[in-house]
Amino acid sequence: MYQRQHGRLPEKLDTLVPEILDAVPTDPFADDSAALRYRRTDEGYQVYSIWADGVDDGGKPPEPTEGIIYWGADNRGDLSLDALYWEPPPPPAPVYDEDLMKQLEENTNRISDDADDE
Repeated sequence: MYQRQHGRLPEKLDTLVPEILDAVPTDPFADDSAALRYRRTDEGYQVYSIWADGVDDGGKPPEPTEGIIYWGADNRGDLSLDALYWEPPPPPAPVYDEDLMKQLEENTNRISDDADDE
């Protein structure tokens, strides 16, 4: 929403207050009630929680153990919340192509004429 209104991503979550958020959401796993973490990335942004181990790992996801990600205080890594805050892009604008419409009309007339001849 912010990006659509301002043409860029916010530099920090505080920028969204009060225009979009009433307050920056706190991280439920942070002992000091700190805000959720936000960082800009090459692809856009990442919002994450320090998660159960209470350590900020820079947004790095937990490492799987034996192919399984165990969600617990012993597991290093952060919980990415990007999917919760993702806003889908607006639908594409309708396109009107005069040549294409003319060709469609000609084909429709031809099919209609062929049906009349039968």
